[in-house]
Amino acid sequence: MAEVRGQLLDEGGAVYNVKAYKTTTNSWADAIRAAIGAAQPVGGTVLFPPGTYTVGESIKVPSGITLAGSGMYSSIVKHTIDPKASYNNNADAMFDLSPVAPATETKNVRIVDLGMEGKNTTRILAPEGPIPRHVFMGSVEGSLVHHVTVERCRFDASYGAGIGGFDPKHVIVRDCSASGNGENGINVNGFHHQIVRNRGENNGSAFIEAAVGFTLVSQNYARGNNNKGIVVGGFTSTDANARGWYNVVTDNICIQNQGGLALAGNTCFSLVANNICHANRLWGILVTTHAGVTQHNLVHNNICTANGDPGSSNFYGIFIDAPEVRVTNNKLADVPTVVADVDPGTAARQKYGVLMYSGANHDVVGNDSRGHGIVDYSFEGANPPTNVVFQRWRAEPDTKTYVGPGATFKS
Repeated sequence: MAEVRGQLLDEGGAVYNVKAYKTTTNSWADAIRAAIGAAQPVGGTVLFPPGTYTVGESIKVPSGITLAGSGMYSSIVKHTIDPKASYNNNADAMFDLSPVAPATETKNVRIVDLGMEGKNTTRILAPEGPIPRHVFMGSVEGSLVHHVTVERCRFDASYGAGIGGFDPKHVIVRDCSASGNGENGINVNGFHHQIVRNRGENNGSAFIEAAVGFTLVSQNYARGNNNKGIVVGGFTSTDANARGWYNVVTDNICIQNQGGLALAGNTCFSLVANNICHANRLWGILVTTHAGVTQHNLVHNNICTANGDPGSSNFYGIFIDAPEVRVTNNKLADVPTVVADVDPGTAARQKYGVLMYSGANHDVVGNDSRGHGIVDYSFEGANPPTNVVFQRWRAEPDTKTYVGPGATFKS
């Protein structure tokens, strides 16, 4: 089986066309299950030719299977499942990769060139409880989902996440699109993932939410999402289970989201670099903590411009609420908004370059806030940060306000 420009060419491999399994009496879900059943013994490919396939039930995807369409706008699987009264993650997912029993695994699954659409056309934020997803990778006790690749797929209008996973390992999500979902566009936990070159707009929560370690999040575009553009971290894991270690979050673009890009609780030894965060409503980049576990992170060489809402007190380029963060060589100036559907107005948007809210032992080195020139340091934090060193701070004029007693400025 070979791929040329996203098209599958049959070179003698086992290819099972779902249309060959559709009869006048069965459903598309039945036909897809039958094709998967035929492909499973040989690890074959289930082929979705151009067309629309309406699915109202969850479909189990076992190890070794490839689900392949002809393009995200050509081969479309329509998800008609509504949220249910009782919680069952697996039963509410259109394609469910979760193992069937404890001490089992699902591995070596590929999903490529498929469009997936749900019923949530008004982008309703998913309610608490059961929320249908397009693709789900969950675990039962002692089980594992690993080595899953999702490429060139589209996830739109689900009531839950476009793609979600509880503790899978080695997942690649690449060159995908996720828009108008009620929850997150891409939501994965676990370790050793690559989330690269994806696009997400107008999701009810974040575009990418990843409680991960040893993971690359790179070259993604997030715009207009109702929570954050991209959030990476361990969240509320305890010290022993902290999962947000050694991540690289680089070369992403976050525009017009509620918040831009966040490194969340229990994230340590991670790099946030070379990202562009522009015209987000709260802040450009946030580093926050849970129980003081977040530490030793580097925020380097990012561009954070015109973030904030002139009608509120949120005007932050970079917001630090965690200990031991090094903030270096970032461009933090307030500039006119250049996004076509945002009125720049006349008031300053990003009034503060960096807000240090709490924590200790910060280095703020070589940042450029020319255009507004204000350092906002712990003027309202309950536990003001200590041992903060500002070096080579570039501003015009060289104005520093709300500078706490623990700060030192060096030339």
